[in-house]
Amino acid sequence: MATTSNIQQENMIMKVENHKLLALNKTLTKNQEFCYLSSDEAAAQTTLSVSNGKNFSSGDYVLIGDFGDSISEIRTLTSGGSDTTIVITDATDFDHFVGTKITKIPYTKVGFYRSATLTGVKAQLGADVSIVANSLYTEYQDDTNTTGYAFFLFTDSTSDSEYSAGVIYSGNNVKSVESITSRAIQMTGVGYNSNFATKEQIFADFNEAQQEISQSKDWSFEQVVGSLTASTNQVEFDLDDLTYLPKYTYTNDAIVSVLFGTKPLDYITPEEWDDFYADKPTTTLASDTSVGAITMTLTDSTEFAESGAVYVGSDTVIYTANDEDTGILSGIPASGDGSITEVVSADSNVWQDVQPGEPTYYTVALGSIKLDLPVDDDLNNYKLKVSYFREIPNIDDYADETIIPFFRAISDYICYKIETRRKNIGLSDKYYQSFLIKLQRASSMYKSPARSYTTYYKNINHTGSSKIYETND
Repeated sequence: MATTSNIQQENMIMKVENHKLLALNKTLTKNQEFCYLSSDEAAAQTTLSVSNGKNFSSGDYVLIGDFGDSISEIRTLTSGGSDTTIVITDATDFDHFVGTKITKIPYTKVGFYRSATLTGVKAQLGADVSIVANSLYTEYQDDTNTTGYAFFLFTDSTSDSEYSAGVIYSGNNVKSVESITSRAIQMTGVGYNSNFATKEQIFADFNEAQQEISQSKDWSFEQVVGSLTASTNQVEFDLDDLTYLPKYTYTNDAIVSVLFGTKPLDYITPEEWDDFYADKPTTTLASDTSVGAITMTLTDSTEFAESGAVYVGSDTVIYTANDEDTGILSGIPASGDGSITEVVSADSNVWQDVQPGEPTYYTVALGSIKLDLPVDDDLNNYKLKVSYFREIPNIDDYADETIIPFFRAISDYICYKIETRRKNIGLSDKYYQSFLIKLQRASSMYKSPARSYTTYYKNINHTGSSKIYETND
């Protein structure tokens, strides 16, 4: 069989679940050529307008969209090399929008194999399985075997990738703590729970390796997308509420981009945000409001004007008196303009001198994302979508798995620590150098996305409008 080396074994992820062998499709898009649609394309098209197609050629396979998206498609090119267009053999089935990513992929099928042992002869299980673009995994149902090791490779029927690492049918993963530490134990020849490799030492070494890798740079495999749900009049969102904790929580360094709904938000500094909100009183309701009530009780009305208007729920409520001792705003009209028209629950946000609207800017400070405007009631439940670099979590169990794809570097680091404890300085240095070499090689494979920052100096008035002065740093 012919083989190619553009797919690295350590990126080939497989799992076994309920007799299903699952091969991760996204491996095919790592470090491949890509471009973007430069205009909207309706279904049934064979010629696609792209940002730059000069690195694509006739016969190339391309993925339109991302694996797992319902309208993604795989097609073969009949021509490429143009700066503005590519031509595909079979017309598209779906509409695709400007900015859709088109990625060259080296294979379109997966072959599944089994061996009785990790190093034994591999026998193919059935025929090659075609990769489906709208699925994250290509799967094979094996109702025959319950023991042994499963493998897969990518293929286009004329050439193949290398085999994946073997996964035991019970579901073992090569990225598990058990697998990675076992390799280090074998390399150094010490025993588990010896004086140089206690469970506590090994786990500490493992976590130290992950932290050294993470702190060396921002990696593409650390990048994830999370969402936070906005509520009426909310400004501040706790980063702890994201699925994964960001790598840096007190600065914007972990943030790649922020969308409010589909609208990209621009970054401002915490100082600019503080300057704008310095004279904008805010508190919460001490009790529920009542429709038509002529008073409203705030948790703390000390900073609010003696008379004026406040924003609560979808209402702009006008009042004529403020009792700062009790937090009661009174003189509210029973009906008409400025009256309370809906019940708003206690603890809801109340603002003055800043009208809720659709945010345009954000900042990050003290573990929170903060918006430049309170969220308007019409935008309640909108998603704040955050693309960011996640923190690599510490492990505390042999069944845990690392998110680091070049996991063999962790084995080298554990060997380095073991040999250091054994005072084998020569071997210790050798393993640490091996760790650094793997780190260096991975740097080009797992580059983080480039980010360009613009500093925005803002003068936002009380209605939320902005005047922007832009300078490039």
